[in-house]
Amino acid sequence: MTNNTSTAPVLSEDHRDALQEIVNIGMGAAGDSLARALETFVQLSIPRIHLIKVDELPGLLSEMIADSAPVTAIQQAFFSHWLGETITVFSREGSHELGTLLHYPEDMDKNAETELFLDVGNILSGACMNGIAENLGIELSFSPPSILADNTHASEIFTGCELQWEYALLLEVNFKLENHNFTAHLFTLMSQASIETLCADIDRFLDGY
Repeated sequence: MTNNTSTAPVLSEDHRDALQEIVNIGMGAAGDSLARALETFVQLSIPRIHLIKVDELPGLLSEMIADSAPVTAIQQAFFSHWLGETITVFSREGSHELGTLLHYPEDMDKNAETELFLDVGNILSGACMNGIAENLGIELSFSPPSILADNTHASEIFTGCELQWEYALLLEVNFKLENHNFTAHLFTLMSQASIETLCADIDRFLDGY
């Protein structure tokens, strides 16, 4: 792993408070996009913000997901202003219910199930990050979504995968479908070099008020 700096980035309380409100808007947009696609109510947890060391990530994800059942994780990079990754972790237990709501065939095969997770991961990550970016007056580009881990335990999602940062800003929210056995966790990881850029963006946002 390549360390860009030996000093941990700093997020002031003012920056954290403003970011919490902006993330709320972005996550709300993601939940609304999913609710429109599924035509059902989506429950969101309160977004949480963490500054972490990247090598702590596997253990943190396992604790946050807090479920021993197998999961599938979708990865999507964002870039051009901030650099980072969104990781959408799906409970496999409710995948067929999710497929039914999106009008997938009842007897989904493996390829259809993978397409389902990629589609929903793209909806959530795109709506969330674009919601945050639009409020700060910037534009982001995205890579196509891809499978990061399939049918595995949360602690093993990052097996064999190394992010080339020492620290990251981690944003986390959980999604649940009302009256359906389906949950998803959306994690956004922003590189340590982008945290300083983000703080400058938040300062401009606050100065506009």
